[in-house]
Amino acid sequence: MSLNKYFPYSSWRKYQKKIAEAVRDSIRGESILLLEAPTGVGKTSAVLAGALAALDELPDCLIFFTARTKNQAMAPFRELRLLRRRGINVLYSLFRSKREMCFLESARYMDYDEFLEFCKLERGKGCKYSASVAKLPPEELFEYCFIARSPVDFIEKCRGDELCPYEVARRLVALKAKVVIGAYPYVFDPKVQEAFFSMTGISLNQVVLVIDEAHNLSSSLSNMLSLKLSLRLIRLGRREALKYRFYDLVKDYDRLLAFYRAISKRIGDKRSILIEIDDLLTAVRSIQTFEREASALSLKKSRDEKMPKSKCYSRVVAKFLRALIEFRRGYVLSAKREEGEVTLEYRCINPASRLEKLFSNVKSAILMSATLQPKNFMVDILGIPDNRVRELRVGEIFPRENRLVIVASDVTSRYVERSEEMFKKMASYIDSAFRASPMKKAVLVVFPSYEIMKPLKRLVEEKPTVIEDEDTRIEDVIFQVRSVPKALVFAVAGGKIVEGIEIKSRGESLISTVVIAGIPYPEPDIFSNKLKELISMKYSNRSLGWEYAYAIPAAMKIKQAAGRAIRSERDKAVIVILDRRVLTDSIKKFLENLLSNYYIVNSPQKLSEKIFQFLASNPPKIDTIASSEI
Repeated sequence: MSLNKYFPYSSWRKYQKKIAEAVRDSIRGESILLLEAPTGVGKTSAVLAGALAALDELPDCLIFFTARTKNQAMAPFRELRLLRRRGINVLYSLFRSKREMCFLESARYMDYDEFLEFCKLERGKGCKYSASVAKLPPEELFEYCFIARSPVDFIEKCRGDELCPYEVARRLVALKAKVVIGAYPYVFDPKVQEAFFSMTGISLNQVVLVIDEAHNLSSSLSNMLSLKLSLRLIRLGRREALKYRFYDLVKDYDRLLAFYRAISKRIGDKRSILIEIDDLLTAVRSIQTFEREASALSLKKSRDEKMPKSKCYSRVVAKFLRALIEFRRGYVLSAKREEGEVTLEYRCINPASRLEKLFSNVKSAILMSATLQPKNFMVDILGIPDNRVRELRVGEIFPRENRLVIVASDVTSRYVERSEEMFKKMASYIDSAFRASPMKKAVLVVFPSYEIMKPLKRLVEEKPTVIEDEDTRIEDVIFQVRSVPKALVFAVAGGKIVEGIEIKSRGESLISTVVIAGIPYPEPDIFSNKLKELISMKYSNRSLGWEYAYAIPAAMKIKQAAGRAIRSERDKAVIVILDRRVLTDSIKKFLENLLSNYYIVNSPQKLSEKIFQFLASNPPKIDTIASSEI
């Protein structure tokens, strides 16, 4: 009964009830569930139904649904609103970055650590926005939860009534909210997590952690837990120390500048070089002294600037130096040139050491994705205890007959084989795929990198409708595709378009063909090679190191790109892979479902024939089990 109670639709899609039951049972058994289910299943509603049903038996626990982006926050929010329409009011709370939730203008100029201190001081002095929340009775607080149309609307409604959104969210947790939708740092950054859990009164063993798009978790956390220190920041710090007469800090900065000059000579024309941590640490008197003086400088600066206009640069430098001491496992220190100047990067190549405590102590966790990495990878890279892991990988929701996979055996993006002739061949395949695809549809071409996109963009005959760059907005892509008779979209593997696009019209996908123009292996750099070395040494297995660093990330990007086309049971799609290496066991074994049935072609003409024959043939087969009303 309780599974149905928390399911917001009139009937279950294929696999949804199985997922909900697995989630409920995993929480009961305090397991960590690795859930792989294809796009279109409806993972969010099924997972929430199972988790809420389990919480009926665990009144002191709550669901923490992580959201890396605002779009991700909308998924559970939408399901909770649908439940409310059915008369099931699930109290939730929502947390973005604490600084982002604050509407004091001065907050935007501060470093996050500075903001936390500023917030603490303001509350100590009696921040009126925070104090106003304490006066509200519970039923008025509930209204902010239940009337909000979106996570952003929740924050704006609080601001509109001059209430601190963070305090409203915190009080909702204290009032036994069953679901918390929160940004990554609240659970994945150990320092932020500790402060947040202390302030809200939550303990890890009360938390059922739900992570959507979990295939991105390792790379997202590597980025989040890494730090950079540019030469520009060192200069700004020195100028700041000089201005406020912290002359011992100025001397530290002079030694750091000398260190950067020496590193600049070492880099020469290389892309990047490894740096010994101790070499950098000897450039300052001591980390503790630097931190103490940076804090004193920050305090003096904040007193002089009644309205902060810039962050305290010395605090940022101190944070970087402290990280060098605190975090050694899974980190690499390197130097490279960015915009002509040296930048140091302390890169988290394996976040396991930062996450072991989290995954060992949460009540349960659900990691879900349409393209989830193998279990061993998740355990090793994320620090998940092997003995807690349970897996559910459900099959495809739409019939395989609706998909045609074609591999071109005479082309490759392999570095040593890249040439004008090879790129011309690949461009001919792209042109053939475009010509053979139907009108009123789109052909999505996914490149391993911008470096490979550049020559192919020049060589294809058809002018692309959309070319992805760092400023590309998904809504603009959808508008442009819908505005032309037939669209050609150029995107990069792992980019915004492949990660987040869903182009539909009347419930059907507008993408008829996906061309994967080369295997999207990560660029061989210091960080990938260090991860390969780390895993190879741990298991005395060189091939396993290569799989973790290169093969698995590439295979996940291929699966993700292939999944952009078929979004409903009414869709048919062609997946074209322009790289013969996909047929080698080293990567093929990670693409078993996709390559369970495929055709090999060795000319653009044969590709055209196959595509035309498939897309012009019978309409897509509809699996009635998969298409039950929802």
